[in-house]
Amino acid sequence: MMERRSGNDSCEGVNFLTALLVRFPEVGSATLTHNGQLLALDFYLTRRLKKVELSEFEENLRLSWEVFFSLQRVRARETQFRRTDTRRGSFEHSGEEGSQEVDSIQIVRDVESMTVEELSLVVSLVSDRFGRDLAINEEMQEDDEEYQDDLVHRSLELVRSQSQEVDLTGFRDDMRVLIYASEGGD
Repeated sequence: MMERRSGNDSCEGVNFLTALLVRFPEVGSATLTHNGQLLALDFYLTRRLKKVELSEFEENLRLSWEVFFSLQRVRARETQFRRTDTRRGSFEHSGEEGSQEVDSIQIVRDVESMTVEELSLVVSLVSDRFGRDLAINEEMQEDDEEYQDDLVHRSLELVRSQSQEVDLTGFRDDMRVLIYASEGGD
């Protein structure tokens, strides 16, 4: 007989994704996978990126990670950057002629070695490079930043201390953060 886990088993993951998406409106969606060991951050762009732009950004990201990890004495197990082809394409925009090109990039990190400071660095790098083209629902008020950083930090610590059996994905929809679970992460 298969044991059913209660909905509270993923509570810390839900809290973390919610805090993360509220704190960083630049992040289009975030997914906790591999029993809560990996975090994938998806950034959505309102235009298609050229290969040279992706290569230059990846080089800058990897150099920034290298310096950050060296200064923080962190040994990251997982650092990935990629274009997410499943979220590329075009769509018809109501009220306008023609279609809108869209693209997305994804950054994957292991939760164990990740910090709020690194999250801020990564989001800043993406925002600095692609800011005008980022699809952002709404901005966070500046005075909430320190409080939101603390929430992300505390919820990240709790996620690290617990294993979860479902993958969790969160995304922003207007003024809400929606989280859903799916069984069977790798």
